[in-house]
Amino acid sequence: MPSLHLLRPVALAALTAALLVLSAPSAQALTQRDWMVALVDSLGRSFGLPDQPQTGDYLKILQGQRNLRFEAESVHSPDDEVSTRAFANYGPFSGPGWLLGISRPSEVHLRFTLPLDGRYRLSLALHRPGHVVRAGGQSYTVNGGDERFTKIEVGEVTLAAGPQEIVVTLPPGGAIDYLELAAPNLPAIAPDRGWQPDAPLTWDALAVTAVQALGLEKGLPPGGPDQIIETETLTETGGARSVEDAHLGRPSGGRWLRTAAQPAQVTVPLVIAQGGFFDLELTVMGQPVKLLVNQQLSLAVDGKPYLDTVTLPAVFLSTGANRLDVTLPPGGGFDRILVKPRQSNLAALSAALGLTATGAAPVSADLDRLTSRLATATR
Repeated sequence: MPSLHLLRPVALAALTAALLVLSAPSAQALTQRDWMVALVDSLGRSFGLPDQPQTGDYLKILQGQRNLRFEAESVHSPDDEVSTRAFANYGPFSGPGWLLGISRPSEVHLRFTLPLDGRYRLSLALHRPGHVVRAGGQSYTVNGGDERFTKIEVGEVTLAAGPQEIVVTLPPGGAIDYLELAAPNLPAIAPDRGWQPDAPLTWDALAVTAVQALGLEKGLPPGGPDQIIETETLTETGGARSVEDAHLGRPSGGRWLRTAAQPAQVTVPLVIAQGGFFDLELTVMGQPVKLLVNQQLSLAVDGKPYLDTVTLPAVFLSTGANRLDVTLPPGGGFDRILVKPRQSNLAALSAALGLTATGAAPVSADLDRLTSRLATATR
């Protein structure tokens, strides 16, 4: 990852100016927005910001979202020889409209800012065969639907964060609705209950997000008490059957969920009394078993041909309602889940960071120390 001296000059100058102002005796208290800006810059992710970033642009980066849709009519070049239509000529469409080509092949230049780099699956919604797509230094020929818009997966492209241009050559009379990029989301960096940009920055918010950014949660000591959920008590089982079979392992509550020839998604609602870091211990069977945490973070483990316990890396769960979606493979099984807290109070987080929390709230000097550490750790 790049160091601070390689970050985009405008963003770094803005951050420096903000911290200088905040260090003045009459300055107001730091806000969560100040820390958001500092975090993105120190992590080397400012390349994913537009030229005039807004709060939402920082949120996109810190939330780790890498499943993105861009409406063609909103991001194409105004010089493209296409027209914007809003009629359902070719079936349903997304966004306010779609683009229609002319009577000869015409190029559409799709330009947007990509918040996070990665290897993405590129898909487009197209009408008519014979489109040519140029993306990530590669060229693809793809065919849209004859009668209506069809989502076509083009292939995988490696893209760096920042300004992008994907060029689509429409065949005569061709049309495009949207472009999608999909990659596994990164773990989110956020305080308990999410970011509140205008709220004063507290030691708790600073410490928990710094631990997330540095990946130090695995060093936090165990907490307690554990929360046990027996899967046979769940209502959204995706077609998995509750069985008593004991020849593949003795189920803890006497029953467990099992799939047959089809996979099943089991939804596990969780209510967390106090947000923090938790280990998730699943007793499962089959492979792969996929886990989606709060519809954002995807994890996967390989179970045995019988019920056995697997432990996933620590994840952050916020105070209140949370959701786990567990996808079982054909012939898979799911007995229970154990939610095991790690100590996540300010004392434990500060110890993991080697941070001394002094004063009622952090000041710019505290941000300076943490941003220097983050920049060094992510080079």
